[in-house]
This record gives sequence, C-alpha cells and structure tokens, in this order.
Amino acid sequence: LHVDSFGFVAVTNCDRGYIHTDWEGVGGRAFNFLLGISSAEDGGPELIVEDDKVGKGEMYYGTNAGVLVGDGTRHGTRECDHRDKRGVRITASIYLADPTEQNLDILAGDTTSVFPPTGDGPGKEWIWTQRGRHWR
Repeated sequence: LHVDSFGFVAVTNCDRGYIHTDWEGVGGRAFNFLLGISSAEDGGPELIVEDDKVGKGEMYYGTNAGVLVGDGTRHGTRECDHRDKRGVRITASIYLADPTEQNLDILAGDTTSVFPPTGDGPGKEWIWTQRGRHWR
C-alpha cells in the first residue's frame, strides 16, 4: 500500500455534481480518501454517493474524519453555491493503492494527477516499485 497521488478540491459553486468512479476493476486494492479541510458555513452535505440498489445518499465530511471511496463507488461533489457568503469547501483527495499484476495497467492508466508518471514504461515501473512500501 502506498500514497499513489494527492491533491486538493476547492468548490465555491457547483450546479450539478459530476458522478463518477475513481477506480474500477482494481480488486479492491485502490482507494480515494477524501478528507474535509474546510466547509462553508451552513453549506449542507458535501458529497453524493449512489448505487443502483440503494439510490442516492448525501454525506458531510465532518471534523477529524474522512470518507474512503473504493473500487466502483459512484460519487461526486454535491451541488452548492457559497459565493454570496464568500465561502469555499476544501477537500484533500489522497489516492492509496496496492499494486498487483492484475491492477497495474489500471493504476498506470489513471491520468488525474501529474505525479506519479502514468502509462507504459516509466509510469508502470514507478508504481510497481512502490509495492509494499507501507508494510515495510
């Protein structure tokens, strides 16, 4: 397990959340840990999570807590408009991965960050060398 990449999401206005999955077909070995850093006052729920069976749910990130989004989890930013109060929602997004021969192509194909390198060659090599880093 290692930190594959990380970044920040800052939202002042969102008319419609983009429902998506971060990982699919990784054998439950890659995650996105979403950690709320700052929430706009009276901003309401911050994350939408949905599936075909249960439907749609809305979540708050909370204080000193986060949300772990796994393999195939459909989620997105909840609609909001914090501009009138000059508010902003800031979230840290930390991608964690445990590379295997079965998921290496998927991990190397992720293009949501500038590091680590992606694609065949340097991307796969770098990701593969990170195997077990957390457990050492």
